[in-house]
Amino acid sequence: MNDTTSDTPSASNKSTFGSQNAMIRRIGIVAAVLFLIISSLVFMFASVAPNYLGADLQRQLKGHPVIEAELGELQSCTMSYSATLANGNPDVILFEVVGSKDKGQLIVDQVTADRPAFNLDTIIIRKYDGREIPLSNAPPKPAAAVIPST
Repeated sequence: MNDTTSDTPSASNKSTFGSQNAMIRRIGIVAAVLFLIISSLVFMFASVAPNYLGADLQRQLKGHPVIEAELGELQSCTMSYSATLANGNPDVILFEVVGSKDKGQLIVDQVTADRPAFNLDTIIIRKYDGREIPLSNAPPKPAAAVIPST
């Protein structure tokens, strides 16, 4: 006797199984591509935001007498994620600064909706020798050093 039923899958079952595998592969590829795009965007934001905030602060501090006396002309100012997190105070951001004379950190109150700009009177310079110098002890900026915000 010739039995028409066998243990091998029929052609229709094979094509359904093959199309399911292809669909799973396509979903996996799309998920991997989306993951790479999102990861790239997060990395870009994480690398651009500190430079933007630092450039804004550097612009505001241009010509400040205490900055000029302690650090010289600021050459770079970049937000430090690691120092900010290690500080433990969520209301304070730490910036790594390099000037023409010296380098150190700036301890700065966060910009909020209530305070849309950095409060220069509350900034403290922390030198790597341990000294902390508040900017509030400085005489006012000369009018020529004030840069209007745009």
